[in-house]
Order: sequence, then C-alpha cells, then structure tokens
Amino acid sequence: GWFVLAFGFVLSRALYGFSILALKHAKESKCSIYVPKGKLKAIEIFIMLVYVAVCAVFMILLKPAVGIACLIGAGIAFLFSLYIADRHFGGITEDTAGFFVQVCEVLMPLAALIAYKQWW
Repeated sequence: GWFVLAFGFVLSRALYGFSILALKHAKESKCSIYVPKGKLKAIEIFIMLVYVAVCAVFMILLKPAVGIACLIGAGIAFLFSLYIADRHFGGITEDTAGFFVQVCEVLMPLAALIAYKQWW
C-alpha cells in the first residue's frame, strides 16, 4: 500500500495547483499573481487534471482497495477545504490551499491503513 501513497503525494500537489488555477480566489488573496491569463491558464489546468488522472489510475492499478480509499480520502479533504475556504474566506487563499495539502496528506495514509487492514 505504500507505493499507492507515493502517488498520493503527487495527487495532493496536483489538486493544490488545480485549486489555485481554477477556483475562485478570496479578495485579499495574492493567488491571482500566480495565475496566467487566457490559453496558458487553460493549458495549466489541463496539465493538473492529467496529473490527477494519471495518479488515480496508478493508485487503483497498484492496489485497488487501497487506491480507491486514498482517492476517497483526497476527495473528502478537497471538498472540506473548499467548504472552509469559501465559508470563512470567500475563496481560495495560499493558506487554505496549503491547509488542503496538509489535510489530504493526513487523510490518505489513514484511508490506506483502514483499507489495507479491512481487506487484507
């Protein structure tokens, strides 16, 4: 199950990049400085989604039960951080995106451990 988590770290960073590029920023956030305009922004969003898809495929192929559990953990962390960012800050900031990475990298190993103990 540990090889699945190696892809999980890449997945968390790809979702971080996607959130900075594609989601609404808070008014006081400096995220807009890092986001390009026009076609370059669309290309970068596409690349982040490719990273997410590749990580998801390899996580499921390596150990299906553990990979799916890690993806569920990452999804829960992503939705939770989006909820917190929108409710308390009005959008994504650098700090809330970093908060997502921390929560994601705690939930994925927990989900992997639970899945591994449950099915193996």
